[in-house]
Amino acid sequence: MGFLEIGLIVIGLMVLSMVAQERLKIPMPVTLISVVLLFAVFGYHIEIKGSTFDSMLMLLLPLLISSDVLNLKPDELKKNWLSVVLTAGVVVVASVILGVLLKAYILPHYDLSIPAMVALMAMVVATDPVTVSAVFSNFRLPHHLKFIAESESLFNDASAFVIFGIALTMLAQPMSADEVLVFSVVTISMSLLVGLIVGVVGILLLKLSNGAQTETAIILLVAYLSFEFAEYFEVAAIFSLVVSMVVMNAAILSEDSRFNIHANRPGLRHKLFSHLNDTYQNHPSIVQFLGFAALLANVLLYISIGEIINLHCLLGYWKEILAVFVATSLIRALMMWRFKNTSHRVESMETISFDWWVVLTFAGVKGGLSILMVHMLPETFIYKELFTAIILGNIILTTFVYSLLLTVYVKMRRVSFSSQVGL
Repeated sequence: MGFLEIGLIVIGLMVLSMVAQERLKIPMPVTLISVVLLFAVFGYHIEIKGSTFDSMLMLLLPLLISSDVLNLKPDELKKNWLSVVLTAGVVVVASVILGVLLKAYILPHYDLSIPAMVALMAMVVATDPVTVSAVFSNFRLPHHLKFIAESESLFNDASAFVIFGIALTMLAQPMSADEVLVFSVVTISMSLLVGLIVGVVGILLLKLSNGAQTETAIILLVAYLSFEFAEYFEVAAIFSLVVSMVVMNAAILSEDSRFNIHANRPGLRHKLFSHLNDTYQNHPSIVQFLGFAALLANVLLYISIGEIINLHCLLGYWKEILAVFVATSLIRALMMWRFKNTSHRVESMETISFDWWVVLTFAGVKGGLSILMVHMLPETFIYKELFTAIILGNIILTTFVYSLLLTVYVKMRRVSFSSQVGL
């Protein structure tokens, strides 16, 4: 198949999925995966292999994450930092630990080591915001609920990737508890440092232009730089990428950038922020540019996911796939219930209602990052085929089942959600 034909198919499927989402309220990933699988039934393939998928995802990740971060308002992150830490940090760690403890019930017939089970749980707790955002776009929902769900999906990926990296290292070389702790602290600290440094460099690079398109290109350059430097220093690349983008977005939308109040005051803050007034004015255009690029990237991503799915392999491991799906669904429901209860006890947090708990539970749709992680497992890993089947199976199940249940529930409670739209 030629590149022109592939381009035509990609754009055609993008239009089809967007129309289906607007007219039929079907989330874009559901349409894309369904059509690609239907093509496969009739023997029509785009011929995307696992290695090609990995390379493409590595290329698209900085674009996708930078687009997601720039849609988050720093003031909201600051106000709701505890909710973000709990859902994207504490919940992720607790879910992995609980999954490891329940290994004998989830996968009783496999002799999985603790690092192997940690790696698997890290892969299945990583979420993707695309399907959930697609469902949200069809309904009037409280802004704060959407913020929690979307920020959890973004920062959840960073946490899961850090845990997976630690587990991968432990698979290669056994470590004691003290060594694991030291390695974890060093990895997180180095990832944070790389992200901060590259983010500050990015702020200074924005002095080169005050045009929205050029500034968009500079932001993308910084995203790829943070990812590349983190890979070079062998730390958590996604964590560094998120940090660098948060730093830049916070600087662009800060009061210093908005009002240029320090323009006549020499000093570090003046040097860092005095040139960002134009970037602040251009921020909506930058978000639009990145948003469209990210939309096209997501279309490519979900077409590729559909292409690499091997239904014959999935059927061979259907019991394991279903066991992990049920277990992780219950674990997520329990963790979000704990989060809900915590919100009722902490005054500084927005109270999470039962309706919000249901939405947050079904917001745990899996995506491309999980596939990238499973492909990072060494070829010598004896359970790689099992893990690959489990991950792909859970992506399909969460994409179709979670989105359906989420859509049905929100429709049933639309009056209640509409009355909370100001929240």
